[in-house]
Amino acid sequence: MTVLCLGSNAPDGEAKISEAMRMLQAKGCRVLASSPIYPSSHGYLNQVVAIDPGQYDRAVLTALTKWVERRLGRRPEMKSAGQVPIDIDIVILRGQTLRPADFASPYFRQGYSSINQ
Repeated sequence: MTVLCLGSNAPDGEAKISEAMRMLQAKGCRVLASSPIYPSSHGYLNQVVAIDPGQYDRAVLTALTKWVERRLGRRPEMKSAGQVPIDIDIVILRGQTLRPADFASPYFRQGYSSINQ
């Protein structure tokens, strides 16, 4: 299973997260399960989504998520300024945990538990 964590602290964060998922689906990522969009610390909204990335390997899926982030207004300098219109992290790729710190975080665990019920 491949699991993404999407986050945003933009005023239209829920719309950004929904649009990011629509864009990933349009590029061939099939949604298997998704948590509701929920608030977490520091004004962020988050969503955890299990996907079937199809033929995409790690490099291509990473490039795709970065493309979506740029299309939705994210720029490299924004995170240091505390502005995150959209953030997409590949936490688990085909069963392998790529981001252990994210996997252990409360905001991820909340969404992850809802997709594993």
